[in-house]
Amino acid sequence: MKIRRRAFFTAALLIFTVLLSGCGSQGKIEWRVFPMLSSSNPWLPMDFNFNWDRIEISCTDGELYGRLSMGDYAPKGREADIESWQNPVAWGFVKDRNQEALPENTVKKAEVEFRIFKGEELLHKGKVRIRQKEANSVFYTYEVTLICPTLRMTAGGKEADGKNQIALIRQASGEK
Repeated sequence: MKIRRRAFFTAALLIFTVLLSGCGSQGKIEWRVFPMLSSSNPWLPMDFNFNWDRIEISCTDGELYGRLSMGDYAPKGREADIESWQNPVAWGFVKDRNQEALPENTVKKAEVEFRIFKGEELLHKGKVRIRQKEANSVFYTYEVTLICPTLRMTAGGKEADGKNQIALIRQASGEK
């Protein structure tokens, strides 16, 4: 089942601010969502920008999505095996995709755990910690932290459809 931008979703404009890395993290960004002002999708795309075949991924709250085509994502629930052609993988901040992005319907904190494979070889294992820092009638702010010594995360550009900002995840220097 494909999910498209629907009227029941209040869309989100995503703005990233790069913050300093710290506390053993390999990248930290701030994700600011303006639900009432834009036509973007209500999820954070995470672009694993290197050569891989599949990712085993799960989240503690919210929902995961795999990309089908530009702007279209398929809901995957809280656990999924996603193939590389579905990159970027996305995390949705609304607890139930059938609800509007109102403060009471948004995730306050979550962890996204992943294991990334090339063939049968495990390339990377880590997690992304997501914590809501601020919520008001205009926007929500999330702190997004990558915990994985072999990868680095920065605020990336926009997806090909020009709607969503991307959390760009790359291999650390010297990795395969």
